Amino acid sequence: MYLLVLSRATVYQDRSRMQRYFLMVMLVVLALPGAQATMKLEAAAARVGRFEKLEFVIHLDAEVNDPFDPEEIALNLELRAPGGRGIVLPAFYCRRADGSGAWLARFAPSETGHYTAVARWGAVVSNPVGFECVPSARRGFLRVSAKDPRFFELDDGTPFFAIGQNLAFIGPRQVMTRTRMAEAFRRMAANGANYARVWTCCGDWALAIEPRRPGEYNQTDALLLDEIVSVAETNHVRLQLCLLTRDLYMKWLNDPRSADYDRAIRYAKRFLRYAVARWGYSTSVASWEYWNEQNPGLPTDRFYTELGRYLETTDPYHHLRSTSAWGPAPKDWAHDKLDVADLHWYLRPNWNELWKDAAAAVADRAALLRRHAPRKPALLSEFGLADEQWRLSSHMKEDRELLHFHDALWASALSGLSGTAMFWWWEQLDRMNAYPHYKPLADFVADIPFTTGELQPLVATATPAHIRVIGLRGRAGAWFWLSDAEATWWNVVVGKTEPSEVRDCVVEIPGLSSGHYQAQWYDTVAGKVIRAELIVIPARLTPPPFRRDIACKITRSQS
Repeated sequence: MYLLVLSRATVYQDRSRMQRYFLMVMLVVLALPGAQATMKLEAAAARVGRFEKLEFVIHLDAEVNDPFDPEEIALNLELRAPGGRGIVLPAFYCRRADGSGAWLARFAPSETGHYTAVARWGAVVSNPVGFECVPSARRGFLRVSAKDPRFFELDDGTPFFAIGQNLAFIGPRQVMTRTRMAEAFRRMAANGANYARVWTCCGDWALAIEPRRPGEYNQTDALLLDEIVSVAETNHVRLQLCLLTRDLYMKWLNDPRSADYDRAIRYAKRFLRYAVARWGYSTSVASWEYWNEQNPGLPTDRFYTELGRYLETTDPYHHLRSTSAWGPAPKDWAHDKLDVADLHWYLRPNWNELWKDAAAAVADRAALLRRHAPRKPALLSEFGLADEQWRLSSHMKEDRELLHFHDALWASALSGLSGTAMFWWWEQLDRMNAYPHYKPLADFVADIPFTTGELQPLVATATPAHIRVIGLRGRAGAWFWLSDAEATWWNVVVGKTEPSEVRDCVVEIPGLSSGHYQAQWYDTVAGKVIRAELIVIPARLTPPPFRRDIACKITRSQS
């Protein structure tokens, strides 16, 4: 449209100065956003459940050169909520599966009652549309808990502990095709897993919204992400979406005062606006992760500050914001515009001896995260068993019972983190049917009061000395995991040591108020209580005989 307007100026180039001046004024008016456009707004339904998707079609009659550039066209949906609150939601352009293009807006209401909506582009406003929001069973978006900011909760206050893994590379040329992805989500959900980390930044080998250059959005892969989000919703799995293709931006981030740095921020904001518009409606979108493994030495503070502020005004759902680096990044973990502290860590031979002991390694990394992020959610969002070159370790295939996976899950769940260690080797996990490992853990942690229990690390002792205790203590109980340090995955799988039965173990739990408690001893593989007993604190606890590990819940007796 701008090119059309400017071409008209040549017709008058020989007229008087006053005529030229008058024409320039008219052209400026004509060039205002939407000045010559007309719009019609349609809603897909007249009623929608709370936190469910309502899609709008915006019929826009206008010439647009680049529909993905908000500097050329910033088309929004403006809503009035039942309580009178105004909401501005970005709309987006998409290419449908049949090849046709459309302007859409996707909205998930958080209040029940009557809403009104109009589409707006500059001075042009569509017809108003009304709809009703009715109650639903949905619990809302993932939040930092208002009761305890170390953990997550949902909009309705329900605690949320993240249990899951990476499903990073999804696409037709990957093991994780559309069909396998849907089946993986189904099997995760059937076993109590509720969280997955997905890349949208895979370059040309898998899902990539921005594969070649910033500002260009792959519509085929955007349709695939539509499907992934929908399948995740069906299975009640929350997604950590890793958005920006790092290598397209990293070269611009060396100097915060440079034009290149400004360019990185501008294109990142553009992409975030598109992500909010297209996928932000979904309660299954847990967080926007800016990068996968950015260089922790780059001066990214300004980048995160500006993007964080931008999302505060652009994302009406206020999704959580996170990032990751290829090494520990305490400055990111402490950044006030990043809501979650993320660490990636692998069990590798060129680390110290802890790589042979998954439980000890997880406990060590959890302590590191908590030292630098004591008041925000913290996740080991990549973890796994790798060789010196970061490739899949041959030991993982040898570990047929997935002992390292099992130990990392239980250690992370009871070490004060906000979720389990998120394993990277999803294809191998799928081949080895790792999903049933989630179920016993999910059942065990289901009633831990993460957001209300005033939880602290449990400082306990056990005999014999090779039995270690990892756990949490709260106002009304303790939840802990005993593991045999002589029966690590390395000793069993590589050293061929048969785990011995642990008998006559004694555990001392300090810090609990005196009184009557119920203790439940839990088989971490079978996922069942193997002994329940009433105890009086203070007491020395004696677990049933076990091999490798056992878990326990101690809760104040109600009788």
